[in-house]
Amino acid sequence: KSEKITPFGGIFHVREQFSRFVGPVIDKVLGLRCTSYGYQYSEIAGTLASVYFCGGNCVEDVTSHLMPHLSLHPTLRTCSSDTILRGKLEETVEDGLLA
Repeated sequence: KSEKITPFGGIFHVREQFSRFVGPVIDKVLGLRCTSYGYQYSEIAGTLASVYFCGGNCVEDVTSHLMPHLSLHPTLRTCSSDTILRGKLEETVEDGLLA
């Protein structure tokens, strides 16, 4: 098998299914974050979900523990904890919850 082995067994399959079924709904509801660069809201949500699926308990775990493993997937994009927090803040500001 040509795939790299990760200690988080099955996370690639979970991320692929999330990207295929949940991702389009997130992008449709929240809209596209940007069109030429950066990460879409679905990619941010997928990365955040990966933290908890892999046993993490805070957003910073993606950068400190998961990034080397999640970045092995050839097509799925994994963003940093800073991007996740910026994306969550943008969602809050756009919804009018932050004054």
